[in-house]
Amino acid sequence: PQGFCGRWRHTSEWALLAQQAGLPAPPFRQTIQHEPEQGYRSLAPQGVPVESVVVLRGEVFGSVLPEETRGACRRFAALAGDPLLGIDLFQANNGRWNFATATPYPELTRGGEPLLARLAQVFTEGEKQ
Repeated sequence: PQGFCGRWRHTSEWALLAQQAGLPAPPFRQTIQHEPEQGYRSLAPQGVPVESVVVLRGEVFGSVLPEETRGACRRFAALAGDPLLGIDLFQANNGRWNFATATPYPELTRGGEPLLARLAQVFTEGEKQ
């Protein structure tokens, strides 16, 4: 079983999928000396602002980001196999948006009214797209 919304992945798995989708991710390292919880933390540097998006069936809701980044978020959700995915990103020193973390249980308010309206449509229409 993968869970009701989708699979909960280790940070290393999320980072690999993000990079495959075209979202740069900082290096992740974890050894036996680290606490297990480290494998489920954000990769954003402490104190750096984070922007959030929610991808629902290939549509990106939430923070306004460049189309290149939005496209990478769509590819990321598709690679993850999640019809609903929350993605947090941070802007690196070079100006590119980088992967911070992802969740199959996103905070829906981050997508605002447009996401809630689209969710209502999906629930009303069922599997039709």
